[in-house]
Amino acid sequence: MSAELAKQAEEQLKLHEKNTRRLDAAKHQQSSTFQDKLNARIKKKEEKLKLQTAEKEKSELYSAGVVKVEAPLGNITFGLFTIKNVASFWESLDEDTALKALEDIHDLVSRELQPNNVYKAKEEIGKFLLASQAPEDLINLAMKVQINFNENKWSDGIMKTPGCKKLVRPDDSQKNDAKPLFYGPRVQIGIHSGEASHKKDSSGQTTYSGVTVLKTESIGNFAQGGQILLSKDTWEAVNKTKLIDHHVTEPGVYKLDGFSSGCKVVEVLPASLKDRSKFFGSVCAHCNDVIKPNEQFFRALNCIWHMNHFRCFECNADLGGSYVEHEGSPYCKNCYLVKNAPKCKNCSNPITAGYINALGGYWHTDCFACKHCLKKPSAQVQIYEHDGMPYCAECYKQVTG
Repeated sequence: MSAELAKQAEEQLKLHEKNTRRLDAAKHQQSSTFQDKLNARIKKKEEKLKLQTAEKEKSELYSAGVVKVEAPLGNITFGLFTIKNVASFWESLDEDTALKALEDIHDLVSRELQPNNVYKAKEEIGKFLLASQAPEDLINLAMKVQINFNENKWSDGIMKTPGCKKLVRPDDSQKNDAKPLFYGPRVQIGIHSGEASHKKDSSGQTTYSGVTVLKTESIGNFAQGGQILLSKDTWEAVNKTKLIDHHVTEPGVYKLDGFSSGCKVVEVLPASLKDRSKFFGSVCAHCNDVIKPNEQFFRALNCIWHMNHFRCFECNADLGGSYVEHEGSPYCKNCYLVKNAPKCKNCSNPITAGYINALGGYWHTDCFACKHCLKKPSAQVQIYEHDGMPYCAECYKQVTG
């Protein structure tokens, strides 16, 4: 009987796995179909726009966003723009309404590219990777996109989808004509600067990769809907006089996915939407979830943490309130010592115990020996230096000829 039950369970498991694969394939196919249909609509609209503007002045072509921006190189500022809960569009709306909303999103972002000298490196459904040579250009675009989204006339269907409903300031809750703080789809934006690898594809489009892009994506994923977050290093390089009217707060240090060290972040919002910060609430710097009023929290390093989320940024051990700060991030004592210990010139591992300081570097006591024969210095063995490494007398003669 038990063997028969086991066989039935195995058959049910296989059936479940088969159904799961079928559902995943259907979802992927649905997303691909929407992408193809959206691309077709955008292409048709762009072709129509080119025909309409063919006889107009060049300045009008620029304002329409037809002229492309050159791909930036060197030190680049990247921005990841992601529409929160975009999957709910095709899950809860009819196809035409969903495609119209996605088309509007494309237009609201794309029309700001040329005026702000920003390059579109990649676009998927509800997601854009943008790049600029100057950080202030991308920050200005981010703020204008937030304003554009808030002022767009979204359909009633979109306004009923999760995360798109109108929200006003608490003081304006009884005013019918109050300007909303949130209206329509929420776009979360992460911005970071640095070097990146780049190449052109067969169509001439420049694509980027590397740690800088990954960090931008991680900051963008950490941001909440309607929020603009950028790394503190990027903010310090910005020419503030070139920014439109804005409001700045410093949430502190966040632990980003895929990175062991913390990242100091800055929140920038257009001045007209500065009260959005109050809606984001107190957010745990570890998990990005809002800390509820009845939850206990720990305040440290200018941040707020869930009690069980205040952990070493290196080994993830619970710090229990006892920590060592390094570059704005919390560490346990052991990880702090390892992270800040001098590195052995021979094996490159951290030195946490006895060491030898010689030949312009630090060495584990066992690592300071002749590079060729491994003899250690003693009364009988004298050490000589060649290319920064130790050699006994015999080996030194061999390497120096």
